[in-house]
Amino acid sequence: MGYENVAVYPLGDEQWAADGYKLWTIEDIAEADTVPDPAEQPGETSEIKQGQFPGSIDEQFFKEVVNTNPESVQLIDVREQDEFEKGHLPTAKRMNVSEIRAAMEEFDTSEKPIVLYCSTGARSGEAYFTFQDMRPDLEVYYLDANLSINSDGSFEVK
Repeated sequence: MGYENVAVYPLGDEQWAADGYKLWTIEDIAEADTVPDPAEQPGETSEIKQGQFPGSIDEQFFKEVVNTNPESVQLIDVREQDEFEKGHLPTAKRMNVSEIRAAMEEFDTSEKPIVLYCSTGARSGEAYFTFQDMRPDLEVYYLDANLSINSDGSFEVK
């Protein structure tokens, strides 16, 4: 389903944390009230409306931005090239999770936040957590929804 580079950490959670990696629990993802207050985040933040889960963008807000002002965000399509070629959102750049990881130091959100999307929210969520692990200083959101895109760029969020 598009997951890449998945492995089990043989030394366990405690060593993972001791090595400086973030442990994500179901509580981190499921509790909408754990979304940080934008006023407490470093740097300026955009007017992105948060979705139900931390880091997610509100579905209706996503539709509004894409339909009225897609240039106001950096849209990154996390799907594979063949999926992208069948249809993608206007102004979107395509990068899968491996490509994002390799280009991590090149990202800048000082002018526009990054909004990640895929067809189900799984790969965009994986990319979001990759950003959280590697560049938590960036303003990044992901669409946690089913998204179908036509060849003309029209789309439906379900």
